[in-house]
Amino acid sequence: MYKITLRRTSRLIVLALLFAFTNVSAFAGGQLLINPGFEDGDLGQFGTVTVPGWETFGTNGFHHDESGNVINAKAIKISNLDSTVGQNFSVTAGEEYVIGVKMLSSSSDPLTQAEGLFFIKWYNGTPGSGTKISEYQIGSFNPDSDPVDTWKTIAGRLTAPPSAVYGRIVLKFSADPVSGSIHFDEVSARGVNMAPDFTNDDVINYSDFALLASDWQQSPSPYSLDGDSDVDFDDLLVFIDNWLIEDPGALGYSLVWSDEFDGISIDTTKWNFEIGNGEWGWGNNELQYYTGRTQNARIESGNLVIEAREESYGGESYTSARMTTQNKAFWTYGKMEARIQLPYGQGMWPAFWMMPQEFWNPGWPESGEIDIMEAVNTVAWVKSSLHYGQNDPQIHNSYGSAEYYLPGGGNFSQDFHVYGMEWEEGIFKFFVDGVQIGSTTSWWATYEAWPAPFNRPFFFILNVAVGGQWPGSPDGSTVFPQQMLVDWVRVYQKPPTPQEPIAVPGRVEVEDYDLGGEGVAYHDTDSVNEGGEYRGDGVDIESCSDTGGGYNVGWINAGEWLTYTIDVTAGTYDITLRTAAMDPGGTCRVEIDDVDVTGTLSVVDSNGWQNWRDLTKTNVTLTGGEHVLKFYTATGGFNLNYIDIQ
Repeated sequence: MYKITLRRTSRLIVLALLFAFTNVSAFAGGQLLINPGFEDGDLGQFGTVTVPGWETFGTNGFHHDESGNVINAKAIKISNLDSTVGQNFSVTAGEEYVIGVKMLSSSSDPLTQAEGLFFIKWYNGTPGSGTKISEYQIGSFNPDSDPVDTWKTIAGRLTAPPSAVYGRIVLKFSADPVSGSIHFDEVSARGVNMAPDFTNDDVINYSDFALLASDWQQSPSPYSLDGDSDVDFDDLLVFIDNWLIEDPGALGYSLVWSDEFDGISIDTTKWNFEIGNGEWGWGNNELQYYTGRTQNARIESGNLVIEAREESYGGESYTSARMTTQNKAFWTYGKMEARIQLPYGQGMWPAFWMMPQEFWNPGWPESGEIDIMEAVNTVAWVKSSLHYGQNDPQIHNSYGSAEYYLPGGGNFSQDFHVYGMEWEEGIFKFFVDGVQIGSTTSWWATYEAWPAPFNRPFFFILNVAVGGQWPGSPDGSTVFPQQMLVDWVRVYQKPPTPQEPIAVPGRVEVEDYDLGGEGVAYHDTDSVNEGGEYRGDGVDIESCSDTGGGYNVGWINAGEWLTYTIDVTAGTYDITLRTAAMDPGGTCRVEIDDVDVTGTLSVVDSNGWQNWRDLTKTNVTLTGGEHVLKFYTATGGFNLNYIDIQ
């Protein structure tokens, strides 16, 4: 899931410390199962209680919390062949899975005459409707050889057979009669390539390491991460590369944009170079001249390298690089992360930050600034900030997290760390290596109500400044060149809340097109997003000065289209498009369920991009129910505010 790029020596030091300070605990999994440790559900006898996620059979079984016979708080006990426990989980044919369980026989009721068994069964459909393909006994508890009062870990690494759709975990006895009972706890089923979030708490931390350590040099183990079956140093190296990294998917996020820097050169479809020494040293009295040269920015060994150099160039004594995604990629809300190794030295000022795609007049700080990570000089600490306020007269307010120091000492130039932010409507949370270092819900703007200005698209900036008001100038201790290495930059977002169909008769606000993205809900031909307001995707949206304000779609080109789900009351309607244009010649049509209902409509010259006119098609008969309205452009060169259907 994550690149293995940490230096082996530093990893082993960290792992040694982890072993020294970690209490070894019990077993869970980066789970495909529900309630794997039996922690949920009421206590009692099978048939009288429900254990969420599990099917229980027979009456000689119990969901219990017997002292000494559980790992965490609850476990399962069975004491007769008629009692079994099972759970189904989805699989992909040909994929590998690690399946595990812990079993215990108590000295107060020791198992004899039978074994406790742990099975996996494979099905080509849901068990009960599909056909069983095969089954495999992963392991057993044998009372003749396994000690009492000791939890035994049983695990296997298995490949789902061809045509398998479901696996089924089965816990049971081998024979009847049975004397005594067997306890089961901490069952696991996980894909081999899952991130090692064994405890299912959405972050990889000490709890997960404790579980990995509990099976040290054991084979087979459900914690094997490197492709074999045992837990050894190779697995620990994989684990430490995920250390304290949250699994965004577990938090409801999906990856929407990334640059892994795996090419041979910087991808200029994603990044711009800002060139020069800026006004007043980029507003901070910085001392460098930013260039787009490979000496200052390049790809090496799977990393972006931004290099600050001491050299005379462009009238300055230092050079560096400042890269942005402005007009190419920008977002409103999401989880933004980058894995970075920082430069070191007096006068260094590396940053991973965001600025607004569109500035309000009069600009900064009114339009906002988001600093995901900043550090200066010896980078012993990092911090995160927001900037906001007003500019005339200037009132600059800011939120800043506490300075975050590495728990084990050292500085942030010695290795890679993950700097991240979760930005949702009305709240920011900032992270380093998965540790939350700050959070705020408090800011303001004068031009618009809260949560402005942080409710509109922002773009990324990666740069290394030299000197400036915050770090001060380099001195004799500063060694050049200095490099900031960026392993990757990633953006995750949660899927939007499903939209309700737009009622007809009514008004279709043109900016409220359906969800689904390019090629599904809309088609936009621009390589650059113009306007950049409201939605932050590929459609060119800007503020509208028509009566009622709001937004309009502009920069409309031939072949572009937008779709809207509408809920129609059957009847005959006039369809009115609210348009503006500098010149005549624009043509368009409206379709309902891919049927043209207006014919070609010609947009009139309104002598201005915000001078609005009505374009109406009368007497259009629509059937009742839910339909998809498509606005299609045949010839571009106009703006659209709304579509009235009355």
